[in-house]
Amino acid sequence: MPRNSSSASSLTKLHLALAPQCCATDGHWIPLATLDALLLAWLALQGATPRERLAELLWPGSDPSAARNALRQRLFRLRKQAGRDLVSGSVLLALTLEVTHDLDGAPTLLGALDASAFPELGGWLERHRLLRKNLSRQAREADIQSLEVAGDVTAALPLALALLDTEPLSEDAHRRVMRLHYLRGDRAAAVLAFDRCEALLKHEVGTVPSTETLALLQTIEAQALSPATHTNTHPHPPKSAIPVALL
Repeated sequence: MPRNSSSASSLTKLHLALAPQCCATDGHWIPLATLDALLLAWLALQGATPRERLAELLWPGSDPSAARNALRQRLFRLRKQAGRDLVSGSVLLALTLEVTHDLDGAPTLLGALDASAFPELGGWLERHRLLRKNLSRQAREADIQSLEVAGDVTAALPLALALLDTEPLSEDAHRRVMRLHYLRGDRAAAVLAFDRCEALLKHEVGTVPSTETLALLQTIEAQALSPATHTNTHPHPPKSAIPVALL
């Protein structure tokens, strides 16, 4: 990584969305240990926190005095690694004003870091990961819906397929792909999308598609598109050819 420019030299960057790293003052990126990553992510999201509370979170079950001492040593090591203080404060600890991070709007948190050894922090991490995943999915679903409403089904389909890749067991995602294939005029692809959904549910969770998914399949199979909808000049079914169940 290139060294920071002089205009940005006063800032220390943290990468906390994926594999946790810190950019030191010499411009090198340093992987963060699990304890350090959890500490910095907590302060980035929760804000100023009492020192004793952080010690309790990071060293659960330890003697309070020993935990506070361990936290003091950890902060010293972080400062030595980064070349500057990342955390400031005495009674209340917080990220220093010169520290920036990449968590605003990020769909992930600390990548695949395993916090199972920290009962409370591990639960906190999983809740925030789930929240971010849900917010990201909702934003992507809104983008797909906007394109579909605008009639740009061709642009909506690859986004729907990408979303399905991230949630292969979501019947909502499978139905969206089925519907978009049909709206593009490709009824065979829509049926094939159902077949994939059915096979995946059977092999992965030992169940069958829901009545809603089966009803959508029946609606698609019952609609025989007129020859005009397959011509080059009319690649998508006209509104009058789209069943109400798909609108």
